[in-house]
Amino acid sequence: MLILDAYMPFNEALFDKNIKGAENIKVVIFPSNRHGYNIKSRAISKESKELYKIFPKELRGKHGEELVKLTNIKTARFVHMDGFIAATDTLEDAIALAKIALNNKE
Repeated sequence: MLILDAYMPFNEALFDKNIKGAENIKVVIFPSNRHGYNIKSRAISKESKELYKIFPKELRGKHGEELVKLTNIKTARFVHMDGFIAATDTLEDAIALAKIALNNKE
């Protein structure tokens, strides 16, 4: 998991063989320009749209109270219907939601 203090283009760095440990990063958390934090799964390669870790099917397309009930994460706002990105209001909750994606066995 990589946590950024501000949004910056990170995709190229995740595939840079000169950056030690970059290949181990599967999820990136960064501040949203809409408030709160985004949690984004990374692609398996620069050329691929396939993702390493995506959110479980039961969370995809959920938002608001429904998502909070399913995850027990108080500030969870949404998980995209394709499961590649999600949002929360706090960094602590973003980390908790990212862990759900990292532990997803689907």
